[in-house]
Amino acid sequence: MNPQLQQLEKRFNDMTARERGMVLAAGLVVITMLLFSLWLGPTLEQSDRLTKQLQQTEQSSENLQQQIDTLHTVLKRDPNDAVRVELKSIEHQIAALDTELGELTVDLVSAEQMLPVLQSLLSTARNVTLVGLSSIPAQPVLKLEQEQQADVGMYRHGIELQVTGSFFDVYRLIESIESSQWRFYWQLMDYQVTEYPEAEVRILLYTLSTSEDYIRV
Repeated sequence: MNPQLQQLEKRFNDMTARERGMVLAAGLVVITMLLFSLWLGPTLEQSDRLTKQLQQTEQSSENLQQQIDTLHTVLKRDPNDAVRVELKSIEHQIAALDTELGELTVDLVSAEQMLPVLQSLLSTARNVTLVGLSSIPAQPVLKLEQEQQADVGMYRHGIELQVTGSFFDVYRLIESIESSQWRFYWQLMDYQVTEYPEAEVRILLYTLSTSEDYIRV
C-alpha cells in the first residue's frame, strides 16, 4: 500500500468509533468516487481500449484471409506472378497481425489459470471474506457472423467475486490483484457498506482466450 494511504488508514484508526462513523457517513461517496476516478475508471477504459483493439485486429486478419482465399481461387484459374506477389504480401500482413494479437494477450491470465490464481490471491488477503464466486459464460469478442467466418475465435471469460471487508482491507486485495504477475481485465466493481466498517464488494474480472470452454468453479 502506498505511504499516503497508510497514513490515512492510521489517522482513521486513531479516531473514536463516533468520529469514524461521521467520517464514513460524510466521505463514503467521495471515497468511492475517488477510487473509481483514480484507479478503477482508467483501468476499465484501458480494458475497453484493448478489447476494441483486439476486435479490430481480428477483423483485419479475417479480411486479409478472405483476400487470400480469393487470390488462391484466381491462381487456380490463371497463374500470374503479380497475384503471387500480392498473395505473399497479404500473408506477411497476417503474420504481423498474429504477432500483434499475441502481444496484446501475452500477460493475460489464461481462462484455465484464472480461478486458481484468484483463489491464491484471496487466501493471502487479510480480513477479507469471500461470500460468492461464480463464472460468467464465455462471450465472443467478435460478432456472431464474424466469428463464424474467422478461423480462430477470441472469447471473453469472466468471474464474479463477492467479498466483505473494510475499505482498506478490500483496497489491499484489489492492489494485490493489480500487482500480481497475471493481468486481468476489470469490468465492474460495486462497493456497498453493509454495517460499518464492513462493506460488500462485487467485482467482475475477465480474461481472453481462443477457447470457449466454460470456467468451472
